[in-house]
Amino acid sequence: MAGVVTIISPEKRIELNSYDVDAWNLLLREAQTKPIDHVRDFYEKLVTQFPNAGRYWKAFIEHEVFCH
Repeated sequence: MAGVVTIISPEKRIELNSYDVDAWNLLLREAQTKPIDHVRDFYEKLVTQFPNAGRYWKAFIEHEVFCH
């Protein structure tokens, strides 16, 4: 019999490892599909966790400017 595969949500992965970039990127892709008013808190957490990551700042700013 094959082993059991456990799928862990990106949120849980971040809870376990706040530097799990793959999990953050999954949530970022999801956030980019929603209105900025619903995901602004997520972006704040993202750039707080990775303050030197220009790509995350860029995504946040573009969402604010172009999806208002």
